[in-house]
Amino acid sequence: MQQGPNTDNSAIVNYGTEGLSGGRTHNLYLANNTLVDDYGGVFIQAAGGTSLIRLVNNLFVGSSQIVSGPAPSEATNLRTTAPGFANIDEFDYRLTSGSPARDAGSPPGQGDGFSLAPEYQYLHEANREERPADATIDIGAY
Repeated sequence: MQQGPNTDNSAIVNYGTEGLSGGRTHNLYLANNTLVDDYGGVFIQAAGGTSLIRLVNNLFVGSSQIVSGPAPSEATNLRTTAPGFANIDEFDYRLTSGSPARDAGSPPGQGDGFSLAPEYQYLHEANREERPADATIDIGAY
C-alpha cells in the first residue's frame, strides 16, 4: 500500500476510527504487508476500543509513526527509508537481492484461528502469483 504526498488522510490504515460495535473483541492482524508513506502521517490509526494489534513481517517505508492508538505487539517488522526496491519511483516494490527485508522474516503464526502466512505475492504489474512456501520468508508483501 502506498500513500502519496497529497492525500487527505493522515493514516494509511484506519481501524475502527468510524466506530467499533460493542459486545465483542476487535483484533487487528497485519502480516507481511508493504506500506509506503510519502505523506508523513501515520501508518496505522486504531480506535481506542481495539482489543489487540498484532504486527508481524511488515515493511514500513518512510519516517511516519507506525501506530497511533493502543500499543501493538510486534514481531520482525522493518521500518526504513532505504527498502531496496526494484524501482520505487515507478512503484515497483519488488525486493532486490540486497534489500534488508530479504529473508529477514519469521513464521507469522495464527490470528483468531486463521493462518497469517502469505499464500500469494505481488506480480508486477497489478497481478499475483503463489508465494513459495519453502523459502525463507521475507519481510513485506513479497
